Amino acid sequence: LPEQALLVVTSRPDGWEAELSYSRQHIEGARYALRDGAIVVTWRRTKVTFAGFGRDDRRDAEPASVFVPAELVAGHTWTERYRTGDITVASVNRVLRRERLSVGGAPVETFVIESRSTTTGAHPGTRTELMWWAPSLGLPVRLDVDMDIGGVFAFRARTRVDLVGTAPLT
Repeated sequence: LPEQALLVVTSRPDGWEAELSYSRQHIEGARYALRDGAIVVTWRRTKVTFAGFGRDDRRDAEPASVFVPAELVAGHTWTERYRTGDITVASVNRVLRRERLSVGGAPVETFVIESRSTTTGAHPGTRTELMWWAPSLGLPVRLDVDMDIGGVFAFRARTRVDLVGTAPLT
């Protein structure tokens, strides 16, 4: 993967969309909405290709699932189970702790959330993710991801993504 990835956040009438482009061959995206104080995922995109072959899935999440609960406190857990077409994801999520990180030289308060998920369908596998969620920004400021994906283009990846700044690119 390239050294830098691009996160594009776009406002929508019912919330916002975020797409993280690790490379032209690997893009992960989601649409988010606020419901009863929680942030829910209503749509997902997963693009995984190699040498021009692969899949670019863009589908509604059925049902919409809780991404970040309304109340963040250490020890809180919740589960997700949703489908996007023929892909099913089941996750167990847990708020581990609060932690302060630096983004662009400024301190940012975060909650560290662990997510362990299993995926079936075209991209079967497992994913363990640590996310440093910054409520003040409405964004993760760090992601540590360990995924082991099967299917036609199986791969294993360990990535760390850090938000380096909050100023929009012009």
